[in-house]
Amino acid sequence: MNITINNNDELQLFIYKKNIEKQLITNLLIKYCNNVIHLPDSFSNLLALTTLKIQCCQNLTHLPDSIDNLSVLTTLYITDCYYLTHLPDSIGNLSALTTFKIYYCEKLTHLPQSIGNLRALTDLCIYACHKLTHLPASIGNLSALTTFDIWNCSTLTHLPDSIGNMRGITSLSIYNCDKLKHSALPNAICFCKNLQIITVENIYMLPPSMILLEKITEIRVYNNYESTIQNINELRTLWCHIIKNCV
Repeated sequence: MNITINNNDELQLFIYKKNIEKQLITNLLIKYCNNVIHLPDSFSNLLALTTLKIQCCQNLTHLPDSIDNLSVLTTLYITDCYYLTHLPDSIGNLSALTTFKIYYCEKLTHLPQSIGNLRALTDLCIYACHKLTHLPASIGNLSALTTFDIWNCSTLTHLPDSIGNMRGITSLSIYNCDKLKHSALPNAICFCKNLQIITVENIYMLPPSMILLEKITEIRVYNNYESTIQNINELRTLWCHIIKNCV
């Protein structure tokens, strides 16, 4: 059963629904509930829930610690929750989660270390979280991750060396992260043996260790200040190398 909650009044009505009805819900969209500061713990009783989307709840500051009761949740999507400052440590217990996307949560300062426990996660997208300064080292434990996108995180200063532990990753995209302009991708990226597509903007250097990425098919470098892809001809399976607006 799919449920959409469109405003604060509908949210209040939903909270007081009988639990027997809630047990049938598999997909829940909550949007434009601007009076909500936190979701009640009762949301964690939606035991059949596989998809949770929270959109444009601008005053939401946090999610319930009991979110880990959603044991079959596979998709979590959070967007335009301006005052969301952190995620609960218990999010790392969502063992079925495969897709996590968080967009335009401008007050989010960090991701919990427990995010590295999401061993089923295949798709991680972080867009426009402007207070996010770093990623936890535990992110390297996401062994099932195949797609990792980081866009418009203007205060992110570096990527952890543990990114090299992401042995399943096939696509990495880093775009418009201004504080990364004078950084380089970690040398440990050479251990991402299944990496096929890299898209970066304004990264100071692509490390020579990339020569070891034998499955690379595409590298896109946009607006780069210094392109230093060494021994590019030795990337044997490379078929598309695009550099745009390189100074």
